[in-house]
Amino acid sequence: MSLQGKVVLITGAAQGFGQVIALSCARSGAAVIACDLESCEETVKAVEAEGSKALALSFDVTDYSACAAAVEQAVEVFGRIDALVNNGALYGSLHIAPFEHVDPDEWDLVMKVNVKGVWHMCKAVAPHMRAAKKGSIVNISSNSALIGPPMICHYVTSKAALFGLTRSLATELGADNIRVNSVCPGAMNTAGSHKIAGEHLMEMVEATPARLKTFLEPEDVVGTVKFLISDHSGIMTGQTLAADGGVASL
Repeated sequence: MSLQGKVVLITGAAQGFGQVIALSCARSGAAVIACDLESCEETVKAVEAEGSKALALSFDVTDYSACAAAVEQAVEVFGRIDALVNNGALYGSLHIAPFEHVDPDEWDLVMKVNVKGVWHMCKAVAPHMRAAKKGSIVNISSNSALIGPPMICHYVTSKAALFGLTRSLATELGADNIRVNSVCPGAMNTAGSHKIAGEHLMEMVEATPARLKTFLEPEDVVGTVKFLISDHSGIMTGQTLAADGGVASL
């Protein structure tokens, strides 16, 4: 689907799913602002190789001042931001443990990055979208928030929080024609998934029932994100879409 002429800002774009989103948006004609705590230069080179314009920005989403400054820089370069994809999150580095053994500091950090970081980015981008009287925000949640798997309750809780944030912001921003939706991917073949589950990943995948497929490639999910960015979903807001092969609906 065409994203020709759109300017898309993506967090967590240095690698994994965020990088795939960036490249796919570029192939559909969008200019890309690739953001991460790590360097996004590799992503930018790949986007430019597709013939699209790109900008790499490195900052911490838990620092609102840094988020606001990055958005201002992006607007200075491209003139506007048509879409924000909140993909940045703590995942692969987390420790699997029963809920009563989750480290309190790790719990706080997950909430700070996965929830507060998303709020920060929405807060930074919203004034520019309001001025333009249009925009699309896509929050990347997880089907774990729909299923409630054990041993990662802090991650699950952080991703479930995005449902409420999505619906609340959709209500607040709708008058300015700004849409806010969320996507719940299933388990994806990314470095983060392999890191958090280790040698048990495929065992866990094979034990999970699905209508279509259980273990997804990022390319299986990216079309849902692009649909919500695109004008084809122009009447949709406040929605949470599960893109997980039917796992969460069983």
